Amino acid sequence: MRAAIMQPYFFPYLGYFELAAAGDVFILYDNIKYTKKGWINPNKVLRNGQAAVFSLPLKNDPDILDIRDRRISKDFDKRRLLNQFREAYRCAPYFDDAFGLFESVVMAEEPNLFEFLHNSITATCRYLGIRSSVVVSSELEVDPALKGSERIIGLPIRHSTIRHSAIRHSRNTGKAEWPHLACAYGHVF
Repeated sequence: MRAAIMQPYFFPYLGYFELAAAGDVFILYDNIKYTKKGWINPNKVLRNGQAAVFSLPLKNDPDILDIRDRRISKDFDKRRLLNQFREAYRCAPYFDDAFGLFESVVMAEEPNLFEFLHNSITATCRYLGIRSSVVVSSELEVDPALKGSERIIGLPIRHSTIRHSAIRHSRNTGKAEWPHLACAYGHVF
């Protein structure tokens, strides 16, 4: 069983979906701190040949909140964002097909940032034909004292579609092998 894990992004880059497709299961990390410097809610659109940043506006909340505890601002002008995308990409190949996906995601009535992003990622995976099961990290029991890569390695993957595999050490390389976590944070173990 191969698993991939990433934090959610709003319409992420192609490599994100390549990672999702590489595993039997794709774990969306929701119980980690939101970071303002990351690419969780901002993204770029190509406007007049130049990259322009746009962002899902968030409610002003303390920086200590996890991604799953953040809310989208009530001031989010969904139609404006749709118009920006329409203008930027209307001449692109497959625009009509892809715009329907974008519109359904943007117009979703979901105030929770993680749930909004979860919806966009699962909808895009379906659109792309990615068959990996999508699992939310907080649904998996993990020791809260674990941090960083230890937390990822410590994920006790018990889900109807996932079997937990113990850590093994290869006699040939001396490196730990994690058959249940083939990829983490975009890196293959």
